[in-house]
Amino acid sequence: MATYDVEVSSAKQYKASRFDIWALGITIVIGGQYFSWNVGLAAGVWSMFVSIAVTATSYICLALCLAETVSGLPFAGGAYGLSRCSLGFFGGYMVGCCEALQYILYTASSVLVLGDMVLELVDLAPDDVLWYVRPLTWVTIYAVVHGLQRRSQRRFWICNMLLALVSVGIVLVYVIVSLPHASYDLYGGGEEHSFKGGMRAFMEHLPLSAWFFVGIESLNTVANMVDEPKRIIPAGQTACVFTLVASAVSVYLVAVCMPPGIDSLQADLIVIRGGFVAAFGAGPYVATVLSLPATFATIYGFIFLYSNVLASMAASKLLPLQFAHQHPAHKTFPTAALGGSSVGLGLCFVGHYCPNIRLYNICMVFGFSANIAQVWNYMFVRTKFKHLSWSFRSPLGMFGAVVAMAVSALQLVALLVFQPMDGSTAFVVGGVFVVLTLAYVGYIRDTQTLSSDEHRVLFFAHISKSNILKQSMAKRRQSSSGSLNAILRHGHVAERRDSATRGPSIVVLKKSDSFLPFLMNMARDSGHSRKKIAPFTPGGPVVVPPPTAPTQDDLVPPEPSPTKQS
Repeated sequence: MATYDVEVSSAKQYKASRFDIWALGITIVIGGQYFSWNVGLAAGVWSMFVSIAVTATSYICLALCLAETVSGLPFAGGAYGLSRCSLGFFGGYMVGCCEALQYILYTASSVLVLGDMVLELVDLAPDDVLWYVRPLTWVTIYAVVHGLQRRSQRRFWICNMLLALVSVGIVLVYVIVSLPHASYDLYGGGEEHSFKGGMRAFMEHLPLSAWFFVGIESLNTVANMVDEPKRIIPAGQTACVFTLVASAVSVYLVAVCMPPGIDSLQADLIVIRGGFVAAFGAGPYVATVLSLPATFATIYGFIFLYSNVLASMAASKLLPLQFAHQHPAHKTFPTAALGGSSVGLGLCFVGHYCPNIRLYNICMVFGFSANIAQVWNYMFVRTKFKHLSWSFRSPLGMFGAVVAMAVSALQLVALLVFQPMDGSTAFVVGGVFVVLTLAYVGYIRDTQTLSSDEHRVLFFAHISKSNILKQSMAKRRQSSSGSLNAILRHGHVAERRDSATRGPSIVVLKKSDSFLPFLMNMARDSGHSRKKIAPFTPGGPVVVPPPTAPTQDDLVPPEPSPTKQS
């Protein structure tokens, strides 16, 4: 029988610095500033700018919350680990699936855009493209990324740094050379393009502003590749989010002031085309070539992220164990990367041949759901584990968490309520949730375990939560017992009569009081496994510990008979 190394935190070949973390955030996110967001200009220039400001504020608050969380609990498996403590095992499983699906769907959306860029370069009109050309392009893109990432983590980080520097450099050059040619009065569309369609149009196009920032929340997943994650990741993450906000505002304000104007920009595949054409008189394909590195970088970064998340979830037996296989020499997760990319390739076919199914909208429903869960995790840790030492504290604190959660909830409303009424997004998301729930109830609930990383970083949180629940149960038991004793002392219980005509006796009433803890226990454990969660041994089965003798906390002293008191 094949065995798999599920120790996700064992990568020792290369340890990333804070500059590497900054570069990874740039690589993941900045491609979204080159394409697709311009469709939101249909709501108006200033309406889109307000959307960007609201979303930027949300992601700044989110990044600060996550930076504080990782400075105390540097878990590398993504959002699911801490969510299993704060939301229960079923909630953690759903959050992990949402995060993984977000990354896979976003990658598929970016692959579709990159494929269109490549076909534009070879000057093929959409009607002239043979049926197999697009799928071949998608397969090639995935294959190139896997080839670069398969060898070693050192190579990954070197390529990541180069892609980040090139992408930021192109944005910087674009802004600088375009400024002399910028004119809002000539190209900004005037008053009629400021706000179009009212509040409904604003809400419909609000999620498109997330193209500028999606992915910055994922940097915590590389905590196992950093020597001092509590210090390095918060520094890199905060620097990255402010860099991205600055580049987003710069790109937007310059792009809307470039010739030939707003109407052309809204329909253009390449956002930066107008600036380079105006500055250098370059042909239209030059801007397409310059957009390739950042778009490829986004795909490159997200494939790396979802391979880590899938491998970590597999180590906890929330996914097939084969996904946790780690290359013994390169410390990569090729099976997880291949599995996620296979799903992504299938989604490329769905997104292209079923245009009513909008991959980006579905992606962001999962993404904003995961963001809300991560903010909840931050609030849970900050209130329940005040004794932890933190190397970073969010200057916005709980206020920032509330802002991030509120904006994410607003984005969900925009995605599920204000989109064109085809119903595909809500239908697909609902179907996925049903399938995931059935998989959990039917199999995963009884086979899940705690990975070695969870034991190392989060096991104390599980124990602390269990103790909190036990104390809460004890207080409720004492409260209900005290209420009954008060009734008995004040004589509010009628004299004992025949049970057939007078209802339950005091003894029966007292016994029924013991049913309350049972109901609370059942409700508390409804999302948990029916088996004990035991440490997972690589290559071995899940061990179910035998029943143990009750502890002192489990022993409830007998209470005096109510009949004697009466």
